Amino acid sequence: MRNALRILLICIVALVGFGVVLVASASSVRAQGLYNDPHFFLKRQLISLAISVTLFLIAAKFDYRIWKRHPLWTTFLFVVLILVLA
Repeated sequence: MRNALRILLICIVALVGFGVVLVASASSVRAQGLYNDPHFFLKRQLISLAISVTLFLIAAKFDYRIWKRHPLWTTFLFVVLILVLA
């Protein structure tokens, strides 16, 4: 199990790194023309990545079994999240 998690983590880091490199290489000319900063979209991508990792680490600290104990709150939370995303 430990080895599988390590492989999964390596794959995630590789895919995220590859995506950041693609954003940097594909958008530098466009960002230079629009915002006079060739790294504008790269900075936004890295900020989003930092926020996502932080939220992931916070969510990983919570016990997932609490959702089963409070089904009404769970349903309410998911409905609110769906409305926010829509």
